[in-house]
Amino acid sequence: MKRARRAAGQGRTYRVFTASGVFKYPSKPVFDKHLAPLPPATRRQFYASVMVDPTERWLNEQAAQGWAVVDCGPLRYGFERTEPGQYCVRCEFLPRPYFAPDMQDYLTALVDSGAEVVAVAQDQFLIVRRRAALGPFELFSDLDARIAYADRFRTQARQMAALWAMALGMVAVVLVMVGLDAMLEGQEFWPGVGAFLSTIWGIPAARWFVGLLFGVAAFFGVSTAVICLRLTGEIARLRRERAIHE
Repeated sequence: MKRARRAAGQGRTYRVFTASGVFKYPSKPVFDKHLAPLPPATRRQFYASVMVDPTERWLNEQAAQGWAVVDCGPLRYGFERTEPGQYCVRCEFLPRPYFAPDMQDYLTALVDSGAEVVAVAQDQFLIVRRRAALGPFELFSDLDARIAYADRFRTQARQMAALWAMALGMVAVVLVMVGLDAMLEGQEFWPGVGAFLSTIWGIPAARWFVGLLFGVAAFFGVSTAVICLRLTGEIARLRRERAIHE
């Protein structure tokens, strides 16, 4: 995600969060002119969702409690203290990247309407806020872009699940090799595997390591499965919504 930060004597820079890591690069005037000069965050909170509607609802719940969003990072949002209900927050998917010429005109119109651009993620996921006193504030995301965004995250989740499956598969291969080695020495397969595990379990450090390994594997495995299921449901809902509009 991108969020402007003013460094003394250096102008603005942007933090760009991607699946490959965290990078920094000099600001672009095309982006500079739309980002709102918001105050630093006085509170930060994690929110584990990559879907538009739940994120928008959550940010508005925070605004209703007097915490208006001012910046964001990977699954983390910064807030400033405001009057409860002072701001209305909207999350939108642009049909094209924000630096496209027609999107520049659209962002300019948004700013002219009183909206404040908080951040842009993946060049197309827009987070904006506007004072509730200015009246109703609605944005309409491009459904195809939202489906593509959710599907990209689902693909990443599936890749993570595949990596964990490969790790467990390597453990299984080791156990099979231990069992086969026991058979070559005249023992039975499963007793040989059991003896190996008993030896490993008899070492305190090994018990801690194995427990930690399987605990982490279980946590990430369940988390990945939940994310995949939620994203699959979100994609199905968006496709139904697209079919209705068509």
